Amino acid sequence: GRSCTGTLAVSIEDVNDNPPEILQDYLVICKTNMEYVDISAIDHDDSSNGAPFYFSLANTSPEINRLWTITRVNDTAAHLAYQKNAQFQEYFIPVAVKDRAGLSATKTLRVNLCDCTNPVQCRAAARSADVILGKWAILA
Repeated sequence: GRSCTGTLAVSIEDVNDNPPEILQDYLVICKTNMEYVDISAIDHDDSSNGAPFYFSLANTSPEINRLWTITRVNDTAAHLAYQKNAQFQEYFIPVAVKDRAGLSATKTLRVNLCDCTNPVQCRAAARSADVILGKWAILA
C-alpha cells in the first residue's frame, strides 16, 4: 500500500449571533460638576462582527430626546450627556447599541441626575431609599 501525508486547513467563521451589550445599568451624574457619563459595550462575537459600535437613543419620549444626547467617544464607548435645563431626578433612558454587522440590542439605563459633588453621595442615598422601601414592603 501507499500512504500520503497532507495538511488540511479548516477556517471557522464567526456567526454574528451576539448583539453588543451595554455594561452599565445604574449611573449617577453630579450635575454640579459632571457634564456627561460614559457608557460602554462589549460583544461576544469575533472582532469581524463586533466593534465599532453605534450608540443611539432608542424609541424615546420627546422629553428624553430633548434633554439627553449620545456622542461617540471611541469604537466601544459613548458619552451620555444632559441638557442644562434637565431637572434633578432619576431618568429611564433606553439606549440602542449596534455592531458593525448591524445586530443591535436596547437597554434602559437608570440615570440619576443628582445635586451632588461626588456620585457616591447619590448612590448611598439610593441604597438607603431601597432599604427603607424594603422594610415597609415587608410590613405591608
